[in-house]
Amino acid sequence: MIDTPDNMALWKLEPVARPDDPRWQDYPIWREVVVRAASAGEARALAAELEATPEQTSGNESISYGSRLADEKMYSCRQVHPDDAGETVDGDPGVLSSDLLREARQP
Repeated sequence: MIDTPDNMALWKLEPVARPDDPRWQDYPIWREVVVRAASAGEARALAAELEATPEQTSGNESISYGSRLADEKMYSCRQVHPDDAGETVDGDPGVLSSDLLREARQP
């Protein structure tokens, strides 16, 4: 673990599943997302907010707010040094940068 003040760290999420993997369904694919957070779990939760739109339902179903960014089979999440990310650990938790590889597909 990289020593950072106030328990904040920088995390990089990158896809590990191939772009043609059927688990992507119609979700967007992010080339990378850099997040300031205290833990990998918090980083995933903050990154998932990039996809925080309710899925369509039909009938008597509950709304799902799923995100592939929270799925460790779809994205890796590793701590990165501030110099490598071009960011600082100082500040509030949140997504610092994101790079979209493929937009969400419309059904």
